[in-house]
Amino acid sequence: MSVLGILENHKIQKRPVVLIIDDDVDAVISLERTVQNLGCDTVTALDAADAQKKLMAGKIDLVILDWHLDSNIEAGEILEKVTRTLKKFSRVNNRLNEDQQQGPKKTFLVTHSSLKESEIVVPESDYFKSLGHWQKPVDRNDLVKKTSDVLKSIGF
Repeated sequence: MSVLGILENHKIQKRPVVLIIDDDVDAVISLERTVQNLGCDTVTALDAADAQKKLMAGKIDLVILDWHLDSNIEAGEILEKVTRTLKKFSRVNNRLNEDQQQGPKKTFLVTHSSLKESEIVVPESDYFKSLGHWQKPVDRNDLVKKTSDVLKSIGF
């Protein structure tokens, strides 16, 4: 299903949409299966350019973001670039923001990598709210629990 199709389906069914960003195809497949088994729709991105497009494409409820992409780009750089773009182009900002009185709706995100959480610095953003970091490797049962807990914490 296309990204727009998933986003339209999300409006009808109120299923959470999770964007999985990772350059490791095996990790994407594992995360995607887990998230779908928990009742979510998924969108995936395998590189920084695709991640940036999909982060700005529409309403994503949760992002699971590999900290190191394309072997030379950290997730923080992607988030900073998307934040600058959203601030710069108000028409995109307005499309993502239903209630202008309350400011931008933040997209929740979890980072994951082999780094410890103390080594990760998620940049401040009006558009993203970090819910933590998962250190790889994460075994299947732990991944299900962590994902389920995060989804519950954001209201799903």
